[in-house]
Amino acid sequence: MWIKKTNKEIQEYKEPFLNWLNRHTIVLYLLAIPLVTILLFFIDIIYGEDDKPGMMPKVSLPMSITEALQKIPFHLIELTVIFSIGYIVFSLIFKADKNENHATFVCDKCNKLISTSDKVQCECGGEFIPINKMKWINDDENQEV
Repeated sequence: MWIKKTNKEIQEYKEPFLNWLNRHTIVLYLLAIPLVTILLFFIDIIYGEDDKPGMMPKVSLPMSITEALQKIPFHLIELTVIFSIGYIVFSLIFKADKNENHATFVCDKCNKLISTSDKVQCECGGEFIPINKMKWINDDENQEV
């Protein structure tokens, strides 16, 4: 027989890494931007910029520290845009509960299974609930409780 999971069971069912990532996304976001900016600063100092634009083989000239420091605001803007787009894509892909639309649903009264959520109520008067929010209990275990 199918019964509803508690909120605690639903949270435990989710993947632990995605739970951790959902809670710490903004912290990782705020740490990544300055760290990548520092990395780009050192790359600018060591490798510099190409002296000739175009398709010809390029010779890179190392930058001075002052030139590299002048590029930091541009790196911050670029990284903020890139990480913001990544954050939005992450939110849409991983945080959305995609299984709600194409999941199996269970009637909470008669345990009937359906594959779409077109119906809100079962013929028996029960409500269809996504199967990932339900758990199976054998009738023997249910009678002992």
